[in-house]
Amino acid sequence: MTRLAGVDGCKSGWVVASATLGSGGRFTRVTCTVVRTFDDVLPLADVIAVDIPIGLAPSAEPGGRLVDRLARKRLGGRATSVFAAPIRGVLKCSTYTEALAVSRASGAHGLGLSKQTFNITPKIREVDERMTPELQRRVFESHPELVFTVMRRERPCAHNKKTPEGRKERLDALPAVLRRSADGAMSRLARRDALPDDIIDAHALLWSARRRAIGTAERLPADPPRDARGLAMEMWV
Repeated sequence: MTRLAGVDGCKSGWVVASATLGSGGRFTRVTCTVVRTFDDVLPLADVIAVDIPIGLAPSAEPGGRLVDRLARKRLGGRATSVFAAPIRGVLKCSTYTEALAVSRASGAHGLGLSKQTFNITPKIREVDERMTPELQRRVFESHPELVFTVMRRERPCAHNKKTPEGRKERLDALPAVLRRSADGAMSRLARRDALPDDIIDAHALLWSARRRAIGTAERLPADPPRDARGLAMEMWV
């Protein structure tokens, strides 16, 4: 039986919503836990959706990678939730000042990167160091806000995910079995390990993993470019 996982970065490592694909494509054995490293994630599932950039450009371009621009266009009012993925060169930088200089020197546009993006480069590095084109066949980039937009029949969420209204809006969009799991995980997992929005996002990504497993997922873009290591710069929802 196919094991599925939706994975989002959190304070203590990675929050993993997992399930088994049952008959008729149903979710069975839904669980949620926190693991310390991305290497700890990989043995847990056969199909893994993760909210982290996979496939990185060599130079900073306006709007980021093609997939970043397409996702932003699709999200309308929630477009700011998709940041421009950093170039691979900044993953070696230990300070924001150094990363800013490396990004600006990478291309003719002289573009830097936000502090928010720099703050998650350890997570991006952790995934990038592990990824290969072969592994990408079962571990793929997705984006929770894009997933919720598809769940809601192309209506992006109206509220910020960190607000009570935003949490309710996203929980209501989840299938009942995932909503129950997310509710339970939010009460069970200490906030020092994973915040409520991390847990909800992981369950949305689990829904995306199911779509990939059963062949109904959408690839963005349809014919993605590949980076210098052969990784496709794409999202699946």
